[in-house]
Amino acid sequence: KEGVGGSFVHPASTEMFGPWKNLPIGVGLIAVGFSGHSCFPLIYSSLGRASKWKTSVSGAYMVTVSMYGGIMVLGYLMFGNRTDCEISRNLAELHNFAFSIGLVLLVLNPFGKIALTFAPVAVGIEASYLHKVEPRWRGVAKACLRTCLTFGVAAVVAVVPSFEQVTAFIGALFTIPISLTLPCAIYLKFFGHRIGLAKKSVLVGLAVLSLVLVPVGLVGVIALEGMKGN
Repeated sequence: KEGVGGSFVHPASTEMFGPWKNLPIGVGLIAVGFSGHSCFPLIYSSLGRASKWKTSVSGAYMVTVSMYGGIMVLGYLMFGNRTDCEISRNLAELHNFAFSIGLVLLVLNPFGKIALTFAPVAVGIEASYLHKVEPRWRGVAKACLRTCLTFGVAAVVAVVPSFEQVTAFIGALFTIPISLTLPCAIYLKFFGHRIGLAKKSVLVGLAVLSLVLVPVGLVGVIALEGMKGN
């Protein structure tokens, strides 16, 4: 129906390759989803069996990539060529109770990720300042600190205009080099002489690809700002 969009069974009007205008800014937005490296030491130290670390990380990445891919495919089938750079914008246009619930879940979901991402920050603050707090109040102080950090981020999101552009900018300029370029380069530096040609070629290819994605993501942010200005 008009204004409701398509579905997996009855997709909206789509193209084999498109809409390309959303691809550049999508690079930065997608990259942000893989920026949780600061949590790795904390997660590793909390594992009961450290030998399962590699399996846990591989599984987490597989689930994340599958969810990202599934949402992209279903979102494009539903809204077709009207798909915005953020699927939440399309959902906000709908007047349907089910999608209202979906929007609420979409808003609540980042709270868990934000809390996990900020865990190292919270641990650092606790180690620096909470030792001055009486032991009986230390648990309450920890809970208040982590709650304030989470809602502080939410307040920034609500106040900063065009937050998706800020997020895409951070993803393109910082997340891609830190999450893709540097790991490949460092691994090649220390273990390049031990690995085969095929694995080395993959790592070099990923590093080169990341260097291409950075300017593409930045151009997407600038282009979106230009479109809004017009």
